[in-house]
Amino acid sequence: MIKQFSLFTEHKKIFITVSVSLVFILLFIYAITIYQEVMGSKGEQFDDVIAYIEEMEPNADIIEVNRYHGDQLYYIIEAIKSEESYYYIVAPDDDNWEMYTFHTNELHSREEAMDEWKSRCNGCQYLHDEIGVDNGYIVLEVNYKNTEQQYVMEHILLEDLSHYKLTLKRSLEH
Repeated sequence: MIKQFSLFTEHKKIFITVSVSLVFILLFIYAITIYQEVMGSKGEQFDDVIAYIEEMEPNADIIEVNRYHGDQLYYIIEAIKSEESYYYIVAPDDDNWEMYTFHTNELHSREEAMDEWKSRCNGCQYLHDEIGVDNGYIVLEVNYKNTEQQYVMEHILLEDLSHYKLTLKRSLEH
C-alpha cells in the first residue's frame, strides 16, 4: 500500500520551521542590540567625568577611572597631583555633581588591604576587587567565593582595614 500524505501538511511543517527560526534570529539580534546599548550607556559619562576632573583639578594626572555602585553611582578617579596620589570621588546628579577628595597617604593601600584579606581568607577563590565608596568611606570591595562556594562581597575600609561582608547563598539550596 502506498503511503498517502497531504502536501498541505508538509508545507505547514516547513512554514512553522521557518517562522520559529526567524523569530529566534530576530530575538537574538534584539538581545545583542540591547546589550550593546546598555554597555555603551555605562561608559558614556566617563568623558564627562574626566572633563569635570580636569576642570576642577587642572594639574591632576588621571591614572584610572572606575564606575562603582554603592548607595548611589560613584566614579572613582585615581590621580596624581603635585607628585602625591589622590582619590577623587564624583557623584553625578542630574543638576549638579559633587566631588570628594581623599589623599591616599591617609589611607592604606590596595596591596595592604589585599594582603590582610589573603591572611584572613584561607581557601577562598578570589574573583575581583575594586575601590569604591560606602557610607562616605573609601573601601576596597573584594568579591570571592568562600570554602562553601558561596559568593561573598567583602568591604575593607582603607582607613583602618576593618571589614564587613555580605554572603550570598545559592538560590537553589534548601
